[in-house]
Amino acid sequence: MAKVKKKRTNIPSPEKSTYSLPDHYQHIIYICIIIIILLILLKPMVIDGLTPQGVDVMTSIGQSHQIGQYLKKTGEQPLWNPYVFGGMPLYHRLQPVTFSLDTLINKMNKIINRTFLFYLLAALGMYLLFRYLNMTPLVCLFGSVSFILLPHFKSLYLEGHYAKFIALMFLPWVFLTFKYLLDKKNILSASLFALALGLQIRSEHYQIVFYTVLLLFAVGIYPIIKMFLEKDYKQFTRSILLISASLIIAILIGAQPLFLAKEYIPYSKRGKTTINLNQPQQLDEKSKTAGVSIEYATQWSTHPSELLTWIIPGFYGGVSAERYTGDNMPRLRNQMVPGYWGHMPFTQSYEYIGIIAILLAIIGIIQYGKQSMLRSLWILV
Repeated sequence: MAKVKKKRTNIPSPEKSTYSLPDHYQHIIYICIIIIILLILLKPMVIDGLTPQGVDVMTSIGQSHQIGQYLKKTGEQPLWNPYVFGGMPLYHRLQPVTFSLDTLINKMNKIINRTFLFYLLAALGMYLLFRYLNMTPLVCLFGSVSFILLPHFKSLYLEGHYAKFIALMFLPWVFLTFKYLLDKKNILSASLFALALGLQIRSEHYQIVFYTVLLLFAVGIYPIIKMFLEKDYKQFTRSILLISASLIIAILIGAQPLFLAKEYIPYSKRGKTTINLNQPQQLDEKSKTAGVSIEYATQWSTHPSELLTWIIPGFYGGVSAERYTGDNMPRLRNQMVPGYWGHMPFTQSYEYIGIIAILLAIIGIIQYGKQSMLRSLWILV
């Protein structure tokens, strides 16, 4: 039988194209670009060795100074701070003592700034998430850079809201591993999801953990219900069992801070036994409330009209304390003035996202809007 001679073409292979690099080379280049961006963004901390001096940062230093001295002198971890407000418990805010990935990052802080490490962790998580969703390497780069450059994150570590910052840096990994679990339904995917969610719980910022669980519910409810309606009971049962096991393991990973915080809730300002000082001075059952009001709980939530600050950073001014550099009021020059007139009591950050990022997101929604995951996210929003 005669061999058929293949016709040669002039179309180059994508792996050998003169005008495009193979994907694995692009990944290396783009990750290096992300590292360079982070080094530029965090130069004062990573290279110069400086630390932020935000209000909460300085307050924390003042409140913990004598506690640190006691720990250094005795080697015992104090569970009570007698020097703040006539005495306050500390045990519910102790960092987890069991070893995990976050422990390694904290130990590496002696070598390289841990803010940089958490930023890099989040950037890699976003990059892998977009890649897992079959995005091109260039889209993965833009997506991860857009995420880490959000001004809100910068305000968190500058002002001292570090627990929230860490919780948000783990968010891409929680989402990625959960999506991987929904697709693969195996022990490996369940273990990775449990680890990612457990690390976020260990950050001790339970508001972000709560929002993350809502996000996971929105993304996971459709495929699980679909399996049930299509009578694929085997995969349905397998998914429920793996997700349940992952959640239990994640809670166990973060058990120390989580259970101690739960124990302290009844005695905190936000607990159900809070004393209402506006009531008559008898400290009886009538003067106790069921917790904080909805107004208190949502006073730092984004008002619908403040969504415009995503596009126009100065739509409601700026932050509550800004250094005045204008010429109209010479007496106020170089002084701190209130620059925010929005709906929150005060703010220390910009919620700006940027018109370019939003336009790219709109294009992506139009292009991939029929995907169930995107529809679920829109319903959640």
